[in-house]
Amino acid sequence: MLKVSKVELTSGVSFHPAALTVVIGPNNGGKSQFLRDIKAKISTPRAHTPSVLDADIEALPSWRALLDKLASNLKKDEKGNLIFDRLGVDLVKSDHLRHHESNVQPFMVNESRQQHVDQQKSALEFFGHFYLANLGTETRLNLIARQKSVEAHIVGPSSVAGAMHAADTKVINWINEQVRGAFQSDLIVDDSVLFQIGIVLGDAEAVPTHHQERRIALGTLRKAEEQGDGVRAYCGVVAAAATTDRSIVLIDEPEAFLHPPQALLMGRALARLNGMGAQVFVATHSAEVLRGIIGETTDVQILRLTETDSGFRSRLIDSKDLREISRDPLLSSARVLDGLFYRGVVIAESDSDVAIYRQVLEQADGSGSIHFLNAYGKSAAIKMTAPYRNMGTGHAVIVDFDILRDGLEFQRLVEALGGSWEDFRDDYRILMDEIEAADRPEDRVAAAEVAIQDMLGIIRSDKLGRDRLAALRHPIRLVRDKASAWSELKKKGREGLSEDGRGLFDKIEAQSASIGLFIVPCGERESWLPGIVDYSRNKSAWTEDALSAVASGNLQNDHPLRVFMERVRKFVLA
Repeated sequence: MLKVSKVELTSGVSFHPAALTVVIGPNNGGKSQFLRDIKAKISTPRAHTPSVLDADIEALPSWRALLDKLASNLKKDEKGNLIFDRLGVDLVKSDHLRHHESNVQPFMVNESRQQHVDQQKSALEFFGHFYLANLGTETRLNLIARQKSVEAHIVGPSSVAGAMHAADTKVINWINEQVRGAFQSDLIVDDSVLFQIGIVLGDAEAVPTHHQERRIALGTLRKAEEQGDGVRAYCGVVAAAATTDRSIVLIDEPEAFLHPPQALLMGRALARLNGMGAQVFVATHSAEVLRGIIGETTDVQILRLTETDSGFRSRLIDSKDLREISRDPLLSSARVLDGLFYRGVVIAESDSDVAIYRQVLEQADGSGSIHFLNAYGKSAAIKMTAPYRNMGTGHAVIVDFDILRDGLEFQRLVEALGGSWEDFRDDYRILMDEIEAADRPEDRVAAAEVAIQDMLGIIRSDKLGRDRLAALRHPIRLVRDKASAWSELKKKGREGLSEDGRGLFDKIEAQSASIGLFIVPCGERESWLPGIVDYSRNKSAWTEDALSAVASGNLQNDHPLRVFMERVRKFVLA
């Protein structure tokens, strides 16, 4: 058998693949290209490959033993050609190849040359594909299609159904354990039709053992090839990967044709393949597949790939870190793992923030390459940044102006994004002193007293309806606002500061943006669109009107909100 013992990427990263290697990342990030490159290094090792610079292919127990065993099983035709007839790498169609013995003999008998790298590459060019299964999306739906029961000259099973027919009980039980979890049925080999072999779905224990009764029972069950795409794809991948005698299995987009719950189960099944013997490489776009894998095993190598104008970027990720994310109530509910499948991530304070900022950004960049997360507040945003920083995913946080009100929270967010508080501390203290000096507490107390008297007048009024508390919500909020200088700053932001204060804020804001912390300069979300959608305390109504205004194209390219989101986009994708 063959094994990929080391992979060196063109990005400079090298690693030793595990029994299961999973490649993740954004669309067009190089995941499928990686699988194509691994395939090339096994079957056409001299070819140039874009993402994989080199791969060490190991023969077990040795190259000499592997080639001698292979040679002993080969036959010759009448012209002296060695016959290579076997199921192809897609496990659907058969290969019928002929090579003259003189072309093959040099690297099959000279033991002293077997260990030479060039000699190994020559061997792989002839035999590498014999040890490789490539379960791509193009042929996946045909993996469990009905085939001829016997195909002349083919060495080994000529179909996945044939491989299941030859498999031992342990393997069949394993396959059906995975399939029952998804579709509440077993896969049963149907050999009841003359010269054909197929797969049907049903209860395996209910099928009679007597030949005639079995033939009749099998004829009444659902044929696998007539099921929906999801059933065919899931069952095909599971059955093929479990029964193949190939030592290296490539699976591209195992989630193709599957609903999210089935994709999660597919991930679990792929993780359980570790005990089946083959070395498996998986490229996936699905966070559900990834959740299934890391929820089942930590014995997995995870590689994140992205492609830029200058080439591929790659990063190895510890599966234990991903498992901690999936088990954390906040991070899992916010779907932090999903961000690994995008080029970048933007974290905002609320669902309404996410809705506005995403719509504005997507008007400028409709590629869908940025994932938005609701942090449920500033403190949670601090927690969400760590995974992306550790895993090399571009990310940014958008916070309201009042992040400056709490110095400790501001410091924690700066440090979570990789900044040094030393670089912020002095300017921040001066700005806070400036705000305090400009504040007149006596004016706020007087304004609060007026608001309280107004509220008491409402309480004493005999004109209030039955829902007195509802009528008092706005007056109570008004009292609170009048008593706080920050209520005005939250609405006005930078413009609520003195001239010196604005200069200090601009310096702090620019420095924050350089590490991915973007402070809303106008105060908060509801202050972005004066003259288009006026500021309102009714946040849900404002958000609805703002979304409609943005969708209608009321924001010019030079609008402050458009400019702000363009800065965020450039940072995240840099």
